[in-house]
Amino acid sequence: MTYLEGILLGFIQAITEFLPISSSGHLVLSQKLLGIESTDLIIEIILHLGTLLSIIIFFWDDLKTLAVKSIFKKDKSSQIFIAKILIATIPASIIGILFKDSLTQIFDSLLYVSFFFIITGICLFLTRFSKNKITEISFVFALIIGLSQVLALLPGISRSGITIATALLLGIKSEDAARFSFFMAIPVLAGAGLLQVNDLMNIVNYSLLQLFFGFMSSMIFGLIAIKILFRIVYNNYFWIFSFYCWFIGIVTFLIKDI
Repeated sequence: MTYLEGILLGFIQAITEFLPISSSGHLVLSQKLLGIESTDLIIEIILHLGTLLSIIIFFWDDLKTLAVKSIFKKDKSSQIFIAKILIATIPASIIGILFKDSLTQIFDSLLYVSFFFIITGICLFLTRFSKNKITEISFVFALIIGLSQVLALLPGISRSGITIATALLLGIKSEDAARFSFFMAIPVLAGAGLLQVNDLMNIVNYSLLQLFFGFMSSMIFGLIAIKILFRIVYNNYFWIFSFYCWFIGIVTFLIKDI
C-alpha cells in the first residue's frame, strides 16, 4: 500500500461509512481494484479508528454533557438514553462475534456485494415516504433499530443507511434519527477494532507513516462527511442516495468477474 492508496482508502472509508452508501462494500470493491488483499485487516482497523475519532470530535460537546449528566448528576434521561444506545448495539455485537468467520467469506464475493448495494438503495428510497414526527426513541424502537444494524454486517449494506432509514420509517424525526445512529456507531466501531486487535501483528507489512496517512485521511474526511450528512438529512433528502447505491450495485455486478 502506497501513501496515496492509504489516503484514498481513508477517504473511501470516511465518506462511505457516514454517507449511506456502505463503507464495507466500497472497501471490498476498492481492494479488488487496487489489488490489496482483503485479509489485510490492519488497514480496516486503522481506518475504523480514524472514523471513530471523527465522531468523537464532532459530537464532543454532546458526549461530554451526556457523560457528566449520567455519571455525576445521575440524570435519569441521560442514563436512559445511554441504555437505549447499548440495547441497540447488542444484536449486531452478538451476531458479529458468533458468525465472524462466515461473514468474512461473504466479503470475497462481489456478487453478494452488488446485491446488498441494491438492497441498501431500496431501503433508502422508502424513506422518501416516511412521516417523521416522533422525537422520543423508545426502548422498543431502539431494539428495532439495533436489529436492523445486524444487516450492516453484510458488505454493501450501509450501517448509517439502514439504521437511519429504519428510524425514519418508524416515524422518528430526521435529526434525532441521525444522531441516534451516530451514537450507535461509537461502540460498534470501537468493538470492531477490538475484535481484530490480534491482527495488529500484521503491522510489519506497512510502515507507520503509511498507516498514519490512512488514519488522518479517514478522520478528516469523516468530519466532512458527518457535516454533509446532517445537512442532507435535515433537508429530508436522505433518499437521494438510493440512486447511487443502485448505480454502484449494477457496476459491481458487471465487473465481478474481471
